[in-house]
Amino acid sequence: MKAGLWIFIAFLVCGCEHSVPVASPIQQPPAAPSAPKTVGIFYADDLAHYRCETGKGYIFDRYVFELGPQSIAMFDTIFSGLFQKIDHLAKEPADGGEVGRDTITMHLVGFDGCEASWPILGTTTIHVAYEGVFRSKAGDIARVRGAGQADSYDIESTEMTDAALYLGGLLQIAMRRAAAQFVLEFEQRPELQDWRSGL
Repeated sequence: MKAGLWIFIAFLVCGCEHSVPVASPIQQPPAAPSAPKTVGIFYADDLAHYRCETGKGYIFDRYVFELGPQSIAMFDTIFSGLFQKIDHLAKEPADGGEVGRDTITMHLVGFDGCEASWPILGTTTIHVAYEGVFRSKAGDIARVRGAGQADSYDIESTEMTDAALYLGGLLQIAMRRAAAQFVLEFEQRPELQDWRSGL
């Protein structure tokens, strides 16, 4: 009996690590016609390799967020619809731009999922924000941001029984909303539409 109790206590102290399952929330590119141009895309380290753990409110278990792969897949889908072709760049373009090409550098500029808590402790909210730095061949720079938020009210009650699925569901909703705001701002900026059209 005592041995079983100590094993149980050790399990709680050690805890378990769970990956939060996240799929790209964008499966199809925007409906807008693609511009006949090739754009170089660079995903900064703060996005491509983002990783954090949360244990707060989940006893001793740890839940791991890795936003890079699915964020990249999401924006690749978006940009492949906006432009005829995209090329992944191996290094970040300089502020002066790269001679002969237009580029976009994507950053993760906000994420608070690692502060999330189990819904029984209150309403869980996850916020995520991205920024795109658009550089023209001449070196001009424009910045576009997209932010999204999701909370417990956006999730079906059946998903609340599994912490990893619950957190992943919230993150996907927040990512989708951030992407929608990003595309909307991009389309509403006249200078960026001129840039997209090659004017």
